[in-house]
Amino acid sequence: MHWSDTPNATSEPGDVDRAARQMAERVAAMRLSGAISLIIVETDAIWDGQRDDHAGQIVRKLVLLAAHEHTHIVIRGPLSDDRRRRITASGAAGADGERHISVKSERPESVRNLIDQDGTTAGECLALLADSSADAPPGCLAFYVGSGDPPTNTKLTRLAGPEATDKVLALYGTALAQERAGQAFRAASTGASPPAEAAFDRGILTGVARSAARPGAPSAAPSQPLPDRDGLRDLARRAYGHLRRNLLPSGAVVGAPVRGQHSGEPNYWFFWQRDAAAAMSWLIEWHQRGLTGLEAADLAEAITRYAAFIERIQGHGHLGTSRYTVAGDPIQGYGNPQLDGPALSALALARVTEPVGVWGRLQVYLDFLATPTAESASVDAWEFIYGRHFNVVALQARALGVGARVAERLGHHDHAARYDTAAARLAALLASFVDPSSGCVVAHRATVSPWFEATSRLDMIVPGALLAAWTPPRPDTPAIGRDLTNLAHPAILTTMSALEEAFASLYAANRDWRAGGNTGFGLGRFPEDANDGVGSTGGNPWPLTTLWGAQFYYRLAQELDATERAQPGRALLTDPRQSTFLNRVAGAEVVATDHPLALGVWRERLLPALVAAGDGYLNFVVHHVPLDGGVTEQIDRDTGQPRGAPCLSWALAELIGTIAVREDVYGLVERGGEERGG
Repeated sequence: MHWSDTPNATSEPGDVDRAARQMAERVAAMRLSGAISLIIVETDAIWDGQRDDHAGQIVRKLVLLAAHEHTHIVIRGPLSDDRRRRITASGAAGADGERHISVKSERPESVRNLIDQDGTTAGECLALLADSSADAPPGCLAFYVGSGDPPTNTKLTRLAGPEATDKVLALYGTALAQERAGQAFRAASTGASPPAEAAFDRGILTGVARSAARPGAPSAAPSQPLPDRDGLRDLARRAYGHLRRNLLPSGAVVGAPVRGQHSGEPNYWFFWQRDAAAAMSWLIEWHQRGLTGLEAADLAEAITRYAAFIERIQGHGHLGTSRYTVAGDPIQGYGNPQLDGPALSALALARVTEPVGVWGRLQVYLDFLATPTAESASVDAWEFIYGRHFNVVALQARALGVGARVAERLGHHDHAARYDTAAARLAALLASFVDPSSGCVVAHRATVSPWFEATSRLDMIVPGALLAAWTPPRPDTPAIGRDLTNLAHPAILTTMSALEEAFASLYAANRDWRAGGNTGFGLGRFPEDANDGVGSTGGNPWPLTTLWGAQFYYRLAQELDATERAQPGRALLTDPRQSTFLNRVAGAEVVATDHPLALGVWRERLLPALVAAGDGYLNFVVHHVPLDGGVTEQIDRDTGQPRGAPCLSWALAELIGTIAVREDVYGLVERGGEERGG
C-alpha cells in the first residue's frame, strides 16, 4: 500500500507509519558506490587519557558505520582489556560475519600497511590520527586530532582530541544520509522511485574537511552597520515584490521560482504545505495590520486564492502530503508524510480576520490533527529524518489550541473542547524531547535510522517552530518561561546557546564577519548539515534560520516585557540557566535566579541588549543577500555570497516579518526611554 492512498483523517496510523517507514528504510539502504570503505582510528583519538567523555558516542558511530555502510573499522594503538571488552560488547566485533571493527594494538601496523592489507586504496580511506609520527599516504582523507605539528598529508582539526573525532564522524555519516535523501527527493520530483544505487560524490569529503579542519586566519570583513528604519523598510519592499511574484493565480505559493532547468539549479517549482503556510501566515498578518511601507491592496485576493487552493489539495490523498504541483496534484513517494505542514496550514487559516469563510477548510485540518494518525512518525522539516519531531508536536499543539479559540468564536463548543483536549495531550509530550544530560531540546527522537540518535540533534527548527506559533505568555504568574512553548524556558535558552556556540566559528563567512567587529553571524540548520543547495558537499548559513535567530531575541524581549508589565516588580527567573543566558547577553551580572527582575535593569540593560543581539543576526542577513532583496536559500560559507535557490518564499516572508517584529520591539525600547524621561 502506498501511504498517500490512505484517506484524509480516518486512516489507521499503523498503515501510514508502515508505508512511510518502508520508504525511509528503502532510502537508507541505497548503496553509494565508491564511498569510504575503510576508517582507521587511533586509540588516542577515541580516549583522552583516562577520560571517556566522547568515547561512547565515537564507538557508537563506528559501530553504525560498520553495520550500515559496510565499512571496515580499524582501531589502531594500545587498548586496555576493559576498553576492548566494551567494543566487543557493543556488537561491533563482526557479529554479522561481514565488515566489522578490528583492533590492532600489538605492534600496530602503519596506516599505509593497513590500507594495503584491507585491499583498498588510499582514496577510499578516512583516518583519524593522534600520533604525530603516523604516516598517512597521499589521497587518504586523514585528520590529525593530536597535539603539536600534524604529520604529512593530514589536516589539523578545528577541535582537538576525541571531541574532534566525534565531530568528523558525525559530519561524514550525516552527509551520507543527506546524499541518499537528495537522490530520493529528486527522483520523487519526477514521479520516480528512489534508486537502489547512486555514485558517491567525492565532494562530500571536501565538505567534511571544510567543517572539521582548522581554518586559517580570518579575513576581516568591513564593519557593516545595520540600515536605519527607512533602509530596512525599503529592503522589505523589494523582498515583498519578489514574494508577490511567487503567489500564483491558482493560489499556489511556489517554494522558489527555479525549476531545475540549468546545471546546479534545484527544482523548487512546487507548493510545499509548510513553506506556503509559513509565508501566508505573515501575509495574513500584514493584511490585518496594514504594514507600513508595503502595498497590500491585493492581499485579500491572494489570501482568498490560497484558501481555495487549500480546499483543492485537501481532496487529494493524505493531509500530511509534503508538496504538490502548482496544479494541486500530490507529489507521492519519498518525503511523506510531513506533519508540520497541516499544523502550519491550520495556523495560517486560523489567522484570517473573518474565519467563518474558511472554517470548513480549517476544520478539516483540526479534525485531522486531533486523530492518532496525525501523531504518527513523519519526515522532518529538512526532509531526510523519519521519526518523531519536536517542531511537529509543538506546531500541532499550538494549531489545535488556536483552532479551539476559533471554534468557540463561531459557536462550535464541542469541537473546541475536543481540540483543547488534543492540544493538552500533545503539549505534554514536549518534555520528552529534553535531553537530561545536556539540558537541550533535541529536534527528533525515535528515528528509523539509529544514526540520528548518535548526533547532536541540535536544530534551529526547535526555536523556529516556537517562533512560528509565538504568542505572548499568559500574565497570570510572575514565573518567567514556565513551559516549553515559552522562549524563556530554561531548556529553550540552553538549546539556543548551544546552537549559537556550534555555528559561531563553523563557517569562514562567520569568522570573517566577526573579525571585522560585526555582531551576530550566520546560523545554519544544524551543525552536521552537509546540504549545499543541490548536493551534500557541506552546509552553509541559511538566511531563514539566521532570521529566526533575530526573531528569537526580539520575541524573547517581547515575552519578558509582557511578563514584567503584567507582574511589575515580581517577574521572576526561577532557573539558573535563565540568569546565565540573560547575563551573557547583557555582558554583565545584572540578574539573579529567584530574584525579581528589576524594572530599571530590564529597561536600561536587558531590553536594549536583547534587541541588539537580534539586530546582529538581522544585519548579517541584510549584508549577505542580493541587493534586489531576492533572498536566497543559503549563503556560501566561504565567500559569503548568496547561494542556492533565489527568492525562496519562506525566507522572503521571514525577512519582511523580522523587520516588522523589529519595529514592534523598538517601540518597547522607545516607550521605556520615554517613561524614564518622564
